[in-house]
Amino acid sequence: MDRITKKVRIFIITFCAFSLVLFLSVNFTDAIQLETLKVDNSEIRNWEESYSPLKRKPVISQESETLAESLLKKKNIYRVEIVPEFPNQINIYTNQFEPEAFLLDSKRNRLVGIDKQLRVFPLDKMKPDWEQPVVTGIKIGKMYSRCADANAETLIKQLGSLKEQNVDLFRMIDEIELLKRGKAVVRLAGLNTDVIIPLRDLRQKMKQLAVFVTRYQTDIGNIKKINLCFDEMIIVEQRKR
Repeated sequence: MDRITKKVRIFIITFCAFSLVLFLSVNFTDAIQLETLKVDNSEIRNWEESYSPLKRKPVISQESETLAESLLKKKNIYRVEIVPEFPNQINIYTNQFEPEAFLLDSKRNRLVGIDKQLRVFPLDKMKPDWEQPVVTGIKIGKMYSRCADANAETLIKQLGSLKEQNVDLFRMIDEIELLKRGKAVVRLAGLNTDVIIPLRDLRQKMKQLAVFVTRYQTDIGNIKKINLCFDEMIIVEQRKR
């Protein structure tokens, strides 16, 4: 019993000593004091002046919440992510959005992005991989606000579901044109064929299209339009020769 008690005491003393060393290292060692600040991958010089909530103290002791609040008060900053990089660097990312699709802003003649939360954002600081389709005929609204189009939620949900279940079919979609009454025209990469579908069934209809082409060995390049808006029926319009 005395041996066990002695071992426990030794363990407690060792643990306390280790904790003290760790505390002193974290708070007083110059090697882990904040030295470098990067904002959107650009290193900031004289960061103590421009980003006053940050101090030359350990990264884990910085007032990150205060810093984020001060940045969000600035014009055109709508999202802030602060990522510590040990031992002595902090990375700040602003307005970093992941596009689920690209929207054609016909009023300004430019492409913008839309994320899972239906927030619309410019692509100025981004390098798109163009895996996502371009959507036309959609009401966009203000930047960094929820998309103004009533069909936006259905569109993003259907695209996300298709990408999750069949990424190859998702990548085949080059453009989606929104029509009236909940319909859409899907155009596939490298083909000049209009595939008309009900937007709410985009994922299901894309799978139906793949089965149709595979089963009947259809040369889709010779088809002008494929209408998939009807149950158990596919209407095909051939090109004129």
